[in-house]
Amino acid sequence: MSRASSGPGLVWGEPVPTALPPPVTGRGIAYPYARLLLLLPVLGDADLPAQATAIVACARAIVGSSPDAAATLAETLFDHPFWRGEKW
Repeated sequence: MSRASSGPGLVWGEPVPTALPPPVTGRGIAYPYARLLLLLPVLGDADLPAQATAIVACARAIVGSSPDAAATLAETLFDHPFWRGEKW
């Protein structure tokens, strides 16, 4: 079993590439930042890269959060006990 397919959730490297390409069929959510935010609840990785908070804050700002609120929310999301994921 590969590292990416084991455990209770996705590792950081899975939602980011999944969120980036546009939908092939033209259906679904077309905006990469919205797809990334929708995938966050299934993130199960405790070893997030340093830029994870900045990426999520940027996505939050694009959907309408103020830059300060977006950064605070991103930090809070990753500090929530729900994301006390596995160390892959």
